[in-house]
Amino acid sequence: MPDYQVGLYRHYGVGFNSDFVTVKVVGEPPVLTPEQLDALIHNRQQAELWLELLPPEHFELEGFNLIQLVDVTEQEILSELKYDLLEHNVLQTPARFEQIQEKLRVLFAQPSLQLGIAAYDEKKRAFVDFGRKINHSFLTKQVQHQSADSSFRLIYERLLREREPLVLKNVATADIPEDLREQIIGLGINSAILALLPYGNDTVGLLELGTLEVGGLDEFSLDKVAQFLPLFAVAVKRNAEDLQTRIHSIIREKFTAIHPTMEWRFMDAARNLLGQIDAGNRTAEMEPIVFEEVYPLHGSCDIRGSSTARNEAIQGDLIEHLTLANKVLKKRRTTSTCPFWTS
Repeated sequence: MPDYQVGLYRHYGVGFNSDFVTVKVVGEPPVLTPEQLDALIHNRQQAELWLELLPPEHFELEGFNLIQLVDVTEQEILSELKYDLLEHNVLQTPARFEQIQEKLRVLFAQPSLQLGIAAYDEKKRAFVDFGRKINHSFLTKQVQHQSADSSFRLIYERLLREREPLVLKNVATADIPEDLREQIIGLGINSAILALLPYGNDTVGLLELGTLEVGGLDEFSLDKVAQFLPLFAVAVKRNAEDLQTRIHSIIREKFTAIHPTMEWRFMDAARNLLGQIDAGNRTAEMEPIVFEEVYPLHGSCDIRGSSTARNEAIQGDLIEHLTLANKVLKKRRTTSTCPFWTS
């Protein structure tokens, strides 16, 4: 049902109470055989059968029914989120991401609520944009393009250190750096919640919730956040693994064996290629892998033609040994009186 006060909708469960209804028989009650009673019990949904065996004109209902509407919005939204986040690449599809954001708006009754997701790279020890077509994070992108880089990183380091969600009930008075406060308010966010996405002992990402209303998100909102936080963690983990699988597939297709110390550069190139392909550039090519002004102190190499030279050397050794063996046999034949050596 629509909630016109906040401009969203709510889910209600309907309960019926007929305790105050009395059924009276008019005239002679219908007489039913055991077979007919059994047919009614096993065919509760067949209205025609009931109307035939129990004609309505033989009964009267007196009293009143109670119909109660119970708000089940929270249970319904959480159930839908669980189903949605099990879908493949749901967080990388703009339309599906918008649908999830809309459901969270209903859950918190905040029409202006914004959802942000950033994946966390354990190797780089940094939050990265999730997906390639759109940037789902409304905060981490500021790190890359704004002057508040160090301030944002302080917040993320605090989250990683304390392992507890950060609640900014009123961004204007929150205990955060001034430049960071201005950046967040400039995004149209006056209250926010930042929470890590844990997967076992690892951190796979960051969940961001922000709203225009001051106090729209507070400590009481954490109870709802805790219910769907694991769902987002599983979705981010699964999508990150799918992305890694695609990257390794491109590396296996484009290159031969890669030394582990240089693998990171090839993975970055493969990730950039996927970004171009997902952006619609079907003719995109792998960028050149070049290490400018890098001089290795130690490395492994392969000499061109070494396998052929090695095979020719082995062949020469065999010929030399067979030639010497032949000379020995011929010498033995000329000096031996054994009849077995006569020609």
